[in-house]
Amino acid sequence: MTAPDHITIAKHPVLPKAQNYDFLRQEGIRLIEKLGSSLWTDYNIHDPGITILETLSYVLTDLSYRASFEVKDLLAEEKPEWFNPDLQALFTARDILTTAPWTINDYRRLLIDLEGIQNAWIRCSKCNCGPKIYVDCKESKLTYEKPKPPEDPKTHEVVPKGLYDVLLELAKDEEHGDLNTGKVTLAYNLLLDGSPETLRLEVRFPSVQEVDRLQETNPLLKFFRHPKSSISSVNAKIIADKKGAVADLLESRLISGLRGVLYVTFEITFEEFLTDPDAGTTHVLTLKEVPFRFVLLPDQVRKKLTLLQIREILSDSTAAGVAARYQLKVAAADEAIAEARQVLLRHRNITEDFCRIEEVEIEEIGVCADLEVAPDADIEQVLSEAFYLIEEYLNPTIRFYTLQQQLEKRPVDEIFDGPKLKHGFIEDEDLERSILNRTLYASDIINLIMDIPGVQHLNNFVLVRFNKEGKNVGSDAWKLEVKANHLPRFYLEGSKFLVFKNGLPFLPDTAELLDTMHVVRGRNLMPKLKDHELDLPVLQGAFQEMQAYEPVQNSLPQVYGTGYEGLPSTATELRKAQAKQLKSYLYFFEQVLANYLGQLANLKHLFSLNNQISQTSFPVFLVDEILQNDLYDNFEADFYDAFSQEKLQELTESKGSFLERRNRFLDHLLARFSESFSDYTLLLYAYKDQKEVAKEKLIGIKTAFLKQFPYQSAYKAQSFDYTAAAEVCLHKSLSGLQHRISALLGLKPSLNYFDYTISRFKEVYSSSLSLHDEAGNVLLTATTLFENEDRDQLLKELNLYIVLILKHVCSKSDYIVVEEEEKFYIQLKSPSIAAHEAAFDTQAEAEAKVDELVAFANQYLHDEQFMLVEHLLLRPQKTGDALLPVCVESDCSFCGEEDPYSYRITLVFDGETDLARDHFEFRRFAEQTIRAEMPAHVMAKICWVTRVVYAALEEAFCAWLSAPPKAKSAKLADLVTAFGELKSIYPPPTLHDCVDGNDENRVYLNHTAL
Repeated sequence: MTAPDHITIAKHPVLPKAQNYDFLRQEGIRLIEKLGSSLWTDYNIHDPGITILETLSYVLTDLSYRASFEVKDLLAEEKPEWFNPDLQALFTARDILTTAPWTINDYRRLLIDLEGIQNAWIRCSKCNCGPKIYVDCKESKLTYEKPKPPEDPKTHEVVPKGLYDVLLELAKDEEHGDLNTGKVTLAYNLLLDGSPETLRLEVRFPSVQEVDRLQETNPLLKFFRHPKSSISSVNAKIIADKKGAVADLLESRLISGLRGVLYVTFEITFEEFLTDPDAGTTHVLTLKEVPFRFVLLPDQVRKKLTLLQIREILSDSTAAGVAARYQLKVAAADEAIAEARQVLLRHRNITEDFCRIEEVEIEEIGVCADLEVAPDADIEQVLSEAFYLIEEYLNPTIRFYTLQQQLEKRPVDEIFDGPKLKHGFIEDEDLERSILNRTLYASDIINLIMDIPGVQHLNNFVLVRFNKEGKNVGSDAWKLEVKANHLPRFYLEGSKFLVFKNGLPFLPDTAELLDTMHVVRGRNLMPKLKDHELDLPVLQGAFQEMQAYEPVQNSLPQVYGTGYEGLPSTATELRKAQAKQLKSYLYFFEQVLANYLGQLANLKHLFSLNNQISQTSFPVFLVDEILQNDLYDNFEADFYDAFSQEKLQELTESKGSFLERRNRFLDHLLARFSESFSDYTLLLYAYKDQKEVAKEKLIGIKTAFLKQFPYQSAYKAQSFDYTAAAEVCLHKSLSGLQHRISALLGLKPSLNYFDYTISRFKEVYSSSLSLHDEAGNVLLTATTLFENEDRDQLLKELNLYIVLILKHVCSKSDYIVVEEEEKFYIQLKSPSIAAHEAAFDTQAEAEAKVDELVAFANQYLHDEQFMLVEHLLLRPQKTGDALLPVCVESDCSFCGEEDPYSYRITLVFDGETDLARDHFEFRRFAEQTIRAEMPAHVMAKICWVTRVVYAALEEAFCAWLSAPPKAKSAKLADLVTAFGELKSIYPPPTLHDCVDGNDENRVYLNHTAL
């Protein structure tokens, strides 16, 4: 045992100089000697000056001690529930350190975190994800026709980059089994010759990936796989032992046929409700030659089984039958893949897209060996352990780790490097172990099995490969190459271990083996974690009364007459005057010291993101502390006439000083996140006549940016979800890059007038939302309370709601005045999305307030929008689709210009807005900012077009996004045509001669039009 730690007090503590009373006193005397030695020579403790010095020295140690508290204590609120770290830009590790998925492993983590996904692999697509396109050099255009000799089609083919294929290993479903294959495994209990027997049936239907291909020629599969379709009957029409049979196999061949794979042709009658949602439509689906077999079937049972019994089992049309189970299995797999697709598109990077998203194909691997075990070994236990180790070797489990486990292994910044996950943390090492296209080595498996207690020898080891029908198609004793893009899966039913004890062979009991394997798997199961800590909370300090100030005068000896006791009643007028004089002299020190504590107590306001902050200096008005005895009844009248806390505040900090200091404090916060608005500040000052107005605008822009910084930072390279066409066209769903550029350019001034404060209780973030005017008065309050477990999602909800309010707040017809209990209230829309909190006595007053709200909204709540179009999304989906124009040399000397789709975007601005038309500096600043924020591999084209061209492009883009599949080609052609109309416009300059000397509205080369 280790000795307990004892709390001790140091005999000779080492104090900071500011807390060392002896040092301060000696330093004070040294300065007195230096400055006034010719007049002051008595430095003994009885001297009044030394007494005052000692008192001030002590007070300074107190101030220094208070300032030495940890920042968390200085920022603490009087009541813990008042503390909101978001207002101090103190974001949690999960909020500020995580990012949107960027790397391949990030996307794998994002997918594996889904309930229905076990593993995922992402690779660059090697095809166009559409028809092949080529460059016609002579015509300088793209075409679908292959170039003719001597030109090489391979060098002239354009293959867009930035496309990815995704393979998913779907999680094993408790009800439907392995969703990665179409294999349905059931256990049937039958009476054979009067004795109960359990039959294990394995039917190998087409996998989801195969169904996708088959439904191109058999459209009934599209209806059959829908979860609302219902099966009415199943007919196992033909049961044969080979393909191509037109009749059932003979009963005499059934026993031999049951030793291998049989084939059945299903006729499945089902009703679907896609064609006619009300009445439904009946179809008959034929699935030809579906492989099936009975596995782990003893010979005595095989001999009893009849063809009629097999047909009855296969023709079961109930929910327990193989057909119904297969239908539900495909529907469950479709749901998991659809969720994965939705998540990927919501987290798509700029200029990138996902081509094929499908489940990985399975290659089943069996193992055969002779196993010598100890005489006392449990055969079923040893085999279960061996089979589990083989399963893990072939397909390693991706494990989720708790936060505490990660903190023991790596620093915080590495733990939270990547996307936010719901079920824990995934390590790179586990992802790297679970790769595709592996080579399986027998020696690896042998080493694993030999480590099992009770195993003595392992002989005749063979790895066996099975095809999709479950047939043995090859084996190897040393190594086995897994097929490309296939996942190896241990096939227990195709494996055989002969166990020996003391040279005598033993076979395991099948039922006991399966039960033991279930126990072993359960013991080693590592499910996705739930209800556990995913974040490091912001530390909350203990509140300290920092501003409590004890005046220096109260600490002087009583003989001075400046303390609480004052002077005796017998004191002369001269003595009272002397006390007053000393008190007045000390007031200078009192004010400086009290102001210091005022700043310290209000540190949380200096760096706050609250839009209502109106001061950065916090002087303390000391009337109550100084004038507290009857000696100074007339002191206030003599010296503080018409003076107050407000007057002291005005004296300490003017409005201009406040705006300057407030901006500097926000600049400090921005710098902590490696952000700067210095260029924007200079630009704003250049075209704003009133500097104070510019500074006020900057404060709003900076606080809005900092509030959304975790989102702006994490999603700065993210694109938008093009499947949500309506939200995109209503500017509700913008790319992360657009959000960030808009914030940096100040294109969303309306955000400066919306106030929200995100707070966190347990694991839930919440916020209210209000609209205020320039003076900070609340105009409208959202009727919705926003809550979400994910801070980024909460910010998205807030931004969507702001867009909703902006859509209606400028229109008087969208306001409703309602009467309740003889009072009139203002609502925005019905049902109400926001409301004005004040009540009015008459409807006329309420209507007048509506006019004020509309006037304010029309003056201040107008955001500048711009379009961001990714060229990759405009790639052709089928032959004949419109192609983007190119400009290439006739000699085919390509330098990247032949590919207009890869890593290219176009940003389109309205060039006729006041800002873009009248302030050329803004254009230049905007373009510099955009190129600085653009990922290095992305080429951006920036256009400033007329309002007519902008509207036409926006209309064409939205029409293409929202078009149904059959109309996509026509809408794409319209969009490509609108793309060709993009041409930047420039403001006309003024030419000045030498005599004029005026340099306003100057000519800029390549940026102005003569």
